[in-house]
Amino acid sequence: LSSEIVTGTLTAFGKNASEAARFADVLAQAAAASNTDVAGLGGTLEYVAPVAGALKYSYEDVAIAAGLMANANIKGEKAGTALRAALTNLAKPTEQMQGYMDDLSLSLTDSNGNIVSLRELLGDAREGFAKLSEAQKAEYAAGIAGKEGMSALLAIVNASQEDFDKLAQAIDHSTGAAQEMSKIRLNNLKGDLTILSSAAQGLGIEAYGGFSEELRGLTQDA
Repeated sequence: LSSEIVTGTLTAFGKNASEAARFADVLAQAAAASNTDVAGLGGTLEYVAPVAGALKYSYEDVAIAAGLMANANIKGEKAGTALRAALTNLAKPTEQMQGYMDDLSLSLTDSNGNIVSLRELLGDAREGFAKLSEAQKAEYAAGIAGKEGMSALLAIVNASQEDFDKLAQAIDHSTGAAQEMSKIRLNNLKGDLTILSSAAQGLGIEAYGGFSEELRGLTQDA
């Protein structure tokens, strides 16, 4: 992921650059526990971040949703767009959407008017949809999330409890995951060459820094 995507996504979630390492760990662990890669998850979170951040959701919980969608082959920007649409409709439902939500006792806020966490909301949705028939699931998903967001909602509510728990536990215990993944990826000849190239570039930059003024002088004289 580019630094621009990381910093932009963190900013949308109300975080600063100091959390970049934690963000990378979450993406690495979520990718390892689902059917996608770090770049795909990053693309999903980038697209949904403005809405999720406004709702004060954590990127850890959004990563769970993104991983579940990836397991249903909804990935990258497509997944981010679908989840963004679903959350937008949940946050500001039409009268018809609200009716479907009421049937499932689904709400973004608790009895005190405080916004519940996304993980809690996903759990409530999964519990409510589990009581529906397959035909009803499609109807309620479209009724609540809209045509653009229903694929995201269905992927989340249809995922097995095992997959949900696996993702949640992996993300909750993801510290150091990015570094470990990097070690594994670099533990081969290609990795050795990458490290050598990086070191050579660093040496070149350092050498240039020591002689830059002399080189500028020669260039100006010429």
